[in-house]
Amino acid sequence: MDEARRDARLVRAVVRRGSRDAADALVRRHYDEVYRYCARRLHDADGARDLTQDVFIAALRALPRFDARRASFRTWLFHIATNRLTDYWRMRRPPTVPVESVELEDLAAARPVLDETGLLARLDRTLATGDARVAEVVRLRIFGEMGFREIATETGQSEAAVKSQYHRFMQRFRAELERDAVGREEGGTS
Repeated sequence: MDEARRDARLVRAVVRRGSRDAADALVRRHYDEVYRYCARRLHDADGARDLTQDVFIAALRALPRFDARRASFRTWLFHIATNRLTDYWRMRRPPTVPVESVELEDLAAARPVLDETGLLARLDRTLATGDARVAEVVRLRIFGEMGFREIATETGQSEAAVKSQYHRFMQRFRAELERDAVGREEGGTS
């Protein structure tokens, strides 16, 4: 049984029967990966443990609203983790960096700077308003740090389709950021 199906089976057991064993299995299966994700972004082991706990509490509470047709459990979990991290950084108001100084060739590599600029939150908002299939590809690439082949396997698409969706979205997102930067410049000079 593949990972996504196993997760879906465990989710059903939690939602339908209130199975603590299934909930524990879901947490055990994904805890280390979510913790590493939080720790890399926070650079604070204690804070990452606290945040990881918050992610799983939020996920288990929201489990009845999880829709496996929209995204895999893993993708959904990373979406929750990203939102919790965004909230964490928003509360601390990190210094801002002008959008123009961020290279966007590969957002996965630029994530630390993007976290500080608030662009990851903007990216996530943009993804939420578009095609769910494309959003899953982009989230797995950027937030899940998966390669295109791995994403293709996870989503049941060809590797070429996954690459195409990712690159088309990134071009649109980059153009959107450039339009906003031009709008700020024009607004500032008037």
